Amino acid sequence: MTRSSGFTLIELLVVVAIIGILSAIGTYSYTGYVTGARINTAENYVQQISLAEAEYYTSNGEYYHQGDTSCTPVVAHSNNIETILFSGKDVLDEDVQSKITLATESLLQS
Repeated sequence: MTRSSGFTLIELLVVVAIIGILSAIGTYSYTGYVTGARINTAENYVQQISLAEAEYYTSNGEYYHQGDTSCTPVVAHSNNIETILFSGKDVLDEDVQSKITLATESLLQS
């Protein structure tokens, strides 16, 4: 009688299947975490802009607006918001500005 010291094919397939299931669950959970973090970040930026708008209204008697009738989202508008509402402080990240612009443009087109 010979004794084999390796794993059988069935045992290896079971291990690979378990690893696949765990990685699928992990990927799904991570995606949900990232999406939630992005939503929280966007909410924080909107809250900051809202507070800055309230302060601007208190000082000037009107809300800040771009001065034109278009509502086209561009990074230049975000820069103007930082300059006027936040006294030139770099509050909105460039990466976030471009993502907000792209997301808004895609919403407007649909």
